[in-house]
Formats: sequence, structure tokens, C-alpha cells
Amino acid sequence: MRWPWQWFARKPLAPVVPSEIIALPGKSFPIPAGRRLRATADGLVIALPVTVFGDGPLGDTFAMDAEAEISIPERGDVFYVRLKAGMTLSVVEACDGVVIAADPAPRRIDVMPQ
Repeated sequence: MRWPWQWFARKPLAPVVPSEIIALPGKSFPIPAGRRLRATADGLVIALPVTVFGDGPLGDTFAMDAEAEISIPERGDVFYVRLKAGMTLSVVEACDGVVIAADPAPRRIDVMPQ
């Protein structure tokens, strides 16, 4: 028999299990809007289109850990973000990214909820 106060008791939340992206260097992969990408290895470099910035300031359209490195060339239509293991980045609008690496080994990137 359930007591009346048990009807309103909170149920424990299931643990959040991230999905993952297996990205090949030089091949584009989709970056979902509003989701956080978490690097699983040091030195992950992702090229993103400059159109991610849109017309707004950087902080309104793009977020990353403070320790992450960003490189925006004067010319070109992409910019680069270097992440260490455990660092995250997210974009407001969905776009495609490209992993930049010297070797052809695939990279695993965790996709975390917002």
C-alpha cells in the first residue's frame, strides 16, 4: 500500500549518458545546436565556419572553456578551436565542423546535453 505522501515523492533521475561522434580528420561532421561537445583526448583541433558568429558577439553565439585556445585567421571562412581532454564547446546554431589532425586516426567526441 502506498501512502499519500509517496504519490508526490520525486523519482531519482537517471544518470546522463553522453552520446558520441566518431570524427575522421578532414571529414565534416554535424555539430548539434545547443549541445556541448567534450574532447576525450588532448589536442583536439576543430575547424568551425566563421558564420557561427553571425552578427552578434562571440559570447552570444559560441561558448567554450576558458582554457581552450581559439585561432581566427585574418582571411578564410573557418576558425580553429583547440581543446584538451574534458574541455567543452557549444554553438547556438547547428553547423558542421572538421577535425584537423596530422594522422588519419578517428577522434571520439562526446555530445553532452546542455
